[in-house]
Amino acid sequence: MVKPSELFDCAVRIAKLDGSEAAGRAAISRGYYAAFHAARSYHNALPSPGNIRGASGVHQQLLNQLQFPNIPPQDPKFAVSVAISKTLRPACSARVDADYKLELPIESPRVDAAIEACRQVIKFAVGKGA
Repeated sequence: MVKPSELFDCAVRIAKLDGSEAAGRAAISRGYYAAFHAARSYHNALPSPGNIRGASGVHQQLLNQLQFPNIPPQDPKFAVSVAISKTLRPACSARVDADYKLELPIESPRVDAAIEACRQVIKFAVGKGA
């Protein structure tokens, strides 16, 4: 079984391949999925599922469930859940652009920002007891 951190390490290696746009797009995509799996594990470990608030699609539902956890706000996991959602959301947007919008240039600063966001999500999710 592979861990999100291993998938993320692969994304970092891809990002360093050759500086091409193709490598950057692949790195964003792989990094996002590493962060997605870490975030989903964190959410699944919460005592009750968060609220999807009408979101459709697995990714948007998870983002909403993390943003609107069904645990008391004073529980430290509440703040972590919200932070994961806020950090993962722009990485999700970058992944959609990288995977589906080939006409949109994906430049190195965006790759770096997406990879860093994914790193933070994994740190929150794994480092906080997921």
